[in-house]
Amino acid sequence: MLLRDVLKSLFKKAVTSKYPFKKEKLPEALRGKIKWDSEKCIRCLTCVRVCPTGACQFFKKNKNDRGKIVIDFSKCSFCYQCVTNCPVKALIHTQEFELATRDRTKLKSDS
Repeated sequence: MLLRDVLKSLFKKAVTSKYPFKKEKLPEALRGKIKWDSEKCIRCLTCVRVCPTGACQFFKKNKNDRGKIVIDFSKCSFCYQCVTNCPVKALIHTQEFELATRDRTKLKSDS
């Protein structure tokens, strides 16, 4: 029984894809890396308040600085609460999903 199954599967076409050598089209609704648009942002900090993991943070260097939103992808669960709740759509999703790295500092957005 086992030998018969092995011989049958030996001549079948592979079910898996050839990733990363052959990349297939990504779905439109893919939850990839989040990008922050500083031009659109009104600094309401809704994204910081709704983030369940604390991945969205607001940093301001001094009193005259407008500040910036930094997303720590080592904490992000890609729930997209920040994207859906942004009133001016300053946070958008991208098709970038390959975020694996050994260096945690590379997982912070540099927007």
